[in-house]
Amino acid sequence: MRYALKGSNSFWAMHEKIQELYNNFGDSMQYWGMFADNHDNDRMLYQNDRVGSLENGLILSLFFDGIPIVYYGDEQAFNGGRDPMCREALWGHMNTNSRVYKLLKAAIAARKEKKVWNLKFKEVY
Repeated sequence: MRYALKGSNSFWAMHEKIQELYNNFGDSMQYWGMFADNHDNDRMLYQNDRVGSLENGLILSLFFDGIPIVYYGDEQAFNGGRDPMCREALWGHMNTNSRVYKLLKAAIAARKEKKVWNLKFKEVY
C-alpha cells in the first residue's frame, strides 16, 4: 500500500499483493492489524508531502479486512523520519480542526454506522 500511494509502484501491484494475501491467508486476515504508519517505519509523509496519500492509506486501513490501527500523530499529518524521529510528541500539537483529524473522525463514524466489520472487503474499479 505504501509504495503504491507514494507513487513508486502501481495500484495494480497493490491489487496483486492483496489477491496474494487473500489466497494465502483467507479469512484469517480479519484478525490482522491494518495500519498506514507505525513506530517502526518512517512516516508516510516523510520525504513525501502528499497528505492525500496518507489519507488514502488511513481510509484503506479503516475499511480493509482486519483490525484498524491509527498511529498517533497521523491525525495531525506528522512527517517524522527514521526511528526515533517517527515518534514525535503529540503533546502541544493536537488540533481537532486539522484536515486529517476531520477525515478520520468522519470515516470512523461511517465505519461504526455501517458496521463494516461484518462486511467483506471489495475492490471497486
